[in-house]
Amino acid sequence: MLEWELFKNDGSTERDSLRIMIFCVAVPLRQIALSAGALTPAFKPDVFEYEAVVASDTDELFITVGTDDPHATVLVNGDTAEHDQAAGPYVLAAGSGNLFQVVTVASDGATRQTYAVTVFRAASDDARLSELAVSAGNLSPVFADSVTGYAVTVNYDVTGLSVTPFARGRDASITVNGDTVTSGQQSRPAALAVGSDNVIGITVTAQDGSTRMTYEVTVTRRPSSAVGLDTLALSRGVLVPEFYSAVTGYGVSVGNSVESIDITPVTADTGASFVMRSGQNEVGNPLPLVLGENEVTVVVTAADGVTVKTYTVTVTRLLNNEARLASLALGAAAINPEFSADAYTSMSPRSPTHRIR
Repeated sequence: MLEWELFKNDGSTERDSLRIMIFCVAVPLRQIALSAGALTPAFKPDVFEYEAVVASDTDELFITVGTDDPHATVLVNGDTAEHDQAAGPYVLAAGSGNLFQVVTVASDGATRQTYAVTVFRAASDDARLSELAVSAGNLSPVFADSVTGYAVTVNYDVTGLSVTPFARGRDASITVNGDTVTSGQQSRPAALAVGSDNVIGITVTAQDGSTRMTYEVTVTRRPSSAVGLDTLALSRGVLVPEFYSAVTGYGVSVGNSVESIDITPVTADTGASFVMRSGQNEVGNPLPLVLGENEVTVVVTAADGVTVKTYTVTVTRLLNNEARLASLALGAAAINPEFSADAYTSMSPRSPTHRIR
């Protein structure tokens, strides 16, 4: 409001006033520019709603805005933006949930004009792995994201195998043999049978929910190399020394009347096998015995078909120490008393005849 005082020629004064109303109008934008994607429709100051589409690998966005009024303030999602300078970066979520409100505020601090920009970020269709690790052995071939089939060989003592998959695509999901696994985390071990019938399936589902890629790891678990015997039993006699799996040489003595013997080995590993040999010949129970030493070897072959261990059992059949007659006949003459193998007479020219029992 303006006030003034008027002095007249007669010396009197007169006061008056004038109220001046200043009206501010909304300040339009001169530009909205995005660091990725294009506005639809093309920008016009009098169009207030826009859309834009960016690629799935666009993680963030910068927005540049400006007006022709240097005294106006521009806000992007509530934050002050410098005229004609890139504001941001603003993180983009997948999908259409990225709304940016650009507001111009006139110099009166009250008059505003709002523009809305909705940015749609396409969902990723990347269902590849960037890396794949195994808890034992080595992948063959060396991992490459485009190769989906691998082989791993592990020793017999490896009873389970875990994999650690890394997703290349953002927000991709992973399952290992049907179990959900977080990218970069180890799966639970898959049980391994001996042989090559162990397949671990890794399925990657892209962010778009429909693109999938499956990798397979075929694991070969080697057979056991264990060749020890658990027991070594005999049908006659006693082993010397007492059986111990690590000891491979044994002896046993049997009487002269023992004409054969059974040797029964039992392997510590059920997958191992054995043969018994006498000399170069393979033999089986019962084993015939000659007088004196009879050497029998037990050759144990591990389940791997390569590792071999030989046990030797020397069976000594004692010689006959019987010095008695089985019978005695004197032609047609009768022997009195009747012959007995337990009684004999020793004759000496210097001594009388003695009958000894």
